[in-house]
Parts: sequence; C-alpha cells; structure tokens
Amino acid sequence: MSAVPPPKHLDLDKKKGLTVTWHDDRTSFYAIDYLRRMSPSADQRELREQMKRNPLTVLPSSSASSDAPLHATGAEMVGNYAIRIVFSDGHDTGIFSWEYLREIDPETSSAGRRHSPADLGHFLSCGVLPSGGTMYTERERILRTLRFEPVDRLPFRFAYGLMPGVLEAWHEQGLPDDVRSRDDVHRYFGFPVKSPSLPLDLGFHPAFDARVLEEDDERRVEIDHMGRRTLVLKRFSTLPRALEYPVRDRATWADFRRRLAFFPERVGADLERVAEANRAAGHLNMFGTSGFFWFPRDLMGDENLCLAYYDDPDLVHDMLETWCGLIERVLEAALRRERLDAVHFGEDMAYRHASLIGPDTFEQFMKPYYLRIRRLVDRYEVPIFSVDTDGALDQLIEWFLPCGVNLIGPDEVQAGNDIVAFRRRFGRRMAFDGGLDKRVLRDGRVAIDAMLERTIPPMKASGGGWIVCLDHRVLDGTRLDDFRYFVDRTREMISDEGT
Repeated sequence: MSAVPPPKHLDLDKKKGLTVTWHDDRTSFYAIDYLRRMSPSADQRELREQMKRNPLTVLPSSSASSDAPLHATGAEMVGNYAIRIVFSDGHDTGIFSWEYLREIDPETSSAGRRHSPADLGHFLSCGVLPSGGTMYTERERILRTLRFEPVDRLPFRFAYGLMPGVLEAWHEQGLPDDVRSRDDVHRYFGFPVKSPSLPLDLGFHPAFDARVLEEDDERRVEIDHMGRRTLVLKRFSTLPRALEYPVRDRATWADFRRRLAFFPERVGADLERVAEANRAAGHLNMFGTSGFFWFPRDLMGDENLCLAYYDDPDLVHDMLETWCGLIERVLEAALRRERLDAVHFGEDMAYRHASLIGPDTFEQFMKPYYLRIRRLVDRYEVPIFSVDTDGALDQLIEWFLPCGVNLIGPDEVQAGNDIVAFRRRFGRRMAFDGGLDKRVLRDGRVAIDAMLERTIPPMKASGGGWIVCLDHRVLDGTRLDDFRYFVDRTREMISDEGT
C-alpha cells in the first residue's frame, strides 16, 4: 500500500500527459511518453534493466500505428492508492501508485532528468476515466451502484479465485514468472489487491491445535482451526473436505460452546486504524463470517445437521443461539467504534436445482437469527447486508429478502441463475454479485462477447445494483489470452460510455 497520501486532483490529457496536484499543493506533470517509458509493469521493469546493462538493446515494436503519436486511451483508479493508464500501443498493465509517481517525478527524480524528449520518443513510439467525468474509488463505486445511483462505471472485481492448474497453465502461455500470489495476479490484471481484514475475532478460544498430519504431492490431511480432520486433494481443489465431524450430540458440542465466549479483546485495539487505511485505499470495511446454515454444517456435516433439525432441534437452536449471540456482541462492539460498509454471511446452502433445506426449516432455524443481525444493520445504518451461497438462488432470494438481505452472489449460471431475469422479477429489492458464466471463458471470444452482450447492457439499463464478476473461480482450461480479452472487453462495456 502506498505511504503517499492520495492526490487532491488528477487531470489526464490523453494526448499530452497527466497532471497531479498533490496533498501538499505541489503540482507534477508526466508526459504520456514518459509514463509509458516508466511503466511499473514487470515487462517494462525488465526492459529498463536491460537498457541499463546494454544501451543498444533492441526495443520491442509497438502495436500502435507508426503514423499516430503515442497517447493514452483511458485510465481508471485502482483502489485509492494508484491509477492504471491504458496506452494507444495496447500497454495496459502499468499501475502507477502515488508513491511511484512521486518517485519518478520528472522535476525531482534522476529518472526524469536522465531522459531527453528525443530519448523518450525513441523508447517506444509506442479501466476508464471519461473526459470531464467523476472518478470514484472502488468503495464509492460499489456503494453507489448498490444504491442504484449513477457511477462512472459498474464495479468490476476479480473472480472468486483460480482453480488448481490455472496459474501454472497461464505461466506456460506467457504470464510473467513473477506473478505468483493472489495479489500478484490482481495487480497484473489491474484489480485492487484484497483489503486487510478488520481485527474482529470470532474464532474458538482456546484455539484448536491446527496441524498437518500427513502430506504428499497429491493430498494433505490436517487438523483445521475447528478441530476437524480434513483432506485436501491438491490437484482438484484448494478447499478441504472433512473426514469426520466433531459435533455429534450435546456432549461433544459443549467443548465448542465454551470456546465461543465473548471477551472485549475479540475486537482489536487497531480497528480504527485498519478501517481508516481501508477507506483511504478505496476498500470496503466488511464484517464477514459463516452464516446460520454454514456454521452448524461445518461442525456436524450436511446430513447430520438435516437430521438434527428433526431429531434434536434444541441442540441446533443452542448452536445457533451461541453463534448469533457472539456475532451480535462482536459486531455491536465494532459498530460503536467504527462505521462499517457491509455485513456478510457465507452459506453455500443449495445445489444445482434447489436449496438443501425447505422453507419451513429456513423459517424456524435461520430467519430468526438473520432478523436479529438485521436489527443491528438497521440501527447502525450499514448499507450492505449480503449473503454468498452457491447453487440455485430463485427460492433463496425469496427467503432472504424478508431478512433484509440486499446483495447475493455468486449467481452461478450453471445452477439456472439468470441475473437479468432476477432483476425483472425482484426489481431493485436485490442486488447481485457475479452472474457471468465462468464456463464460457473456455469457449473463446465469440462466446465471451455473446455472454457480455446478453448481460451487461440490460443490467446497466436497469440502473446498476450489480458487482460485475464471474460466478465463481476461473476454471482450468481458460486460456490466458481469453481471460485478458474478457477483462478488457468487460471494462470497455461497463464504463458509462460503453455500449
């Protein structure tokens, strides 16, 4: 994260350059060819190093026409810590942080003084800020679009992750070798990195002794943070599968119950500092945890939980009362000190065609606890109350709406979800996160175009209420060039000038 405060003003003249008015009222000007020369992308850093070692380095040819001077075609904020500039030669992977721009200021840096305009012209002849428009941070963009207010573009976030094998295949297809971590991938494609989590602790205390029991190239068996023995099959999933569930009855639940007691230190002393840093970087401040199906399911398993709804409902209610009570105390303690943007629950309570539980079970075992959290959400005016659940959502949206939930995802197309149809059906009562079919990216650019044309224009026309994203992780078999195309084409279409 940049230590330099955000500028007061940015003015991009696409033909001439970028003028920055800094927080101390000093002004810097960066010519377009200078910015292109000093792009912080991995390939440009390597080229600059080559030129230092060998001034006669052969420069790559530009994709832009030799008759047209280099210029910027657009720019977009990356969080509140950087700006990504798109150049007419096709280069679009340079993310200029405020710290880096101060470092390369042509008036004060050795880099700026070292290169003459002629040198820069020789070097390479070689999302989007509309001319005269307002540029929002991603936090502002999300909050405005979920209120169905005008934005410069719809918020667009990276997929829910990469399936095993995708990163390795992309390296073989030309992804730079130094792009390894999740944050590396986000930066490479011009997405903000994940924001720091707020110091809100809902874990078990005393903690379980999480440890690896056995591991080889194919599998890993471990004791996880919930005391479960789990298996990860490395080639197929990053998600663990429980080999046994620890809660079987009231006696086995008792040990977990005592570990969920509230104490003031569950809300960290640095809450305000982390929240303010997130806001300054353009990130949402979110409280997120397991929901009222997910939590008991993690401890009992799907089948045992569904049986317990009938065989031992008092046990299930005791588990949910304990969990909800802890959430209420931690959340209210946090909200008394700091304003939050979102309260989020993970559920994963449906398969391809229907929910794992029926409406009566939802009414008895989930809705009362969601309504308790809703009272806190309403009292402290938290704008986003969201749920993530895989599988079919048509029933679940109907059930979650009276609970106050106003954002749901990932809206998997394979499970029959259609966010355009949902918008016609539910109007502005529900916003959506996801809904772009991850499978289509393996079918090439014609299929990608068809999916985007079918989805983006009607969602924009409906007024927003959509965080643009794939409906889950990027699948193995998705080519790097096709993913790049999907990202670029989506950015073009979601801007306020896009078609």
